[in-house]
Amino acid sequence: MKFTTFVKGIHESDSDGNPVRKAGDYVLKEGWEGGARDKAGRPYDGAIHEEDRGKPVLLSDGTLKMKAPKAKGPAGAIARLRIPDGLPTGYQYRWVNVDDRGRPDILAGEHDWSMVLIDGKTRRMSVGAARDGLTEAVLMRKPQEWYDADQKAKEARNVTFEREKAKVTDANAEYIPRGKTEVLTDVRVR
Repeated sequence: MKFTTFVKGIHESDSDGNPVRKAGDYVLKEGWEGGARDKAGRPYDGAIHEEDRGKPVLLSDGTLKMKAPKAKGPAGAIARLRIPDGLPTGYQYRWVNVDDRGRPDILAGEHDWSMVLIDGKTRRMSVGAARDGLTEAVLMRKPQEWYDADQKAKEARNVTFEREKAKVTDANAEYIPRGKTEVLTDVRVR
């Protein structure tokens, strides 16, 4: 691979700090994987970064290549709980209720969320009592850029749904309850 940028944490340098080159390209350090970061500054994480033959994949700028997000369906609603301070940036965090359907596993497998580990343990919190005993939630995360893309797609689906629901065919029209449409004006319908 031809690197366009020298990255101190992953490329070799001589005693003066100058980049070492071989055939015109920067040379990777032995054990470079530990110093590699993605564009958001996150270290390698197999759940979100591409691999090739067991090694992280680098882009030409020396950053880790992100995996493509999975296709999504609706994930449902969850309770809002406080997210702990001091977690790595570059992620969207959420608490997910543990239920008999395996909701955290579904979000991890189909919606790109992964469990947050703190000191090697999954972060859990009691969220109340149910008929069959205490209930708990687990803390999960998703790379922020994937979360933002999902939110844009969800908003586009919602706009399409509302327009379809209102049977709006005029792009300048807006949804008004009871299936009526009206061209947008400065006067709001009450």
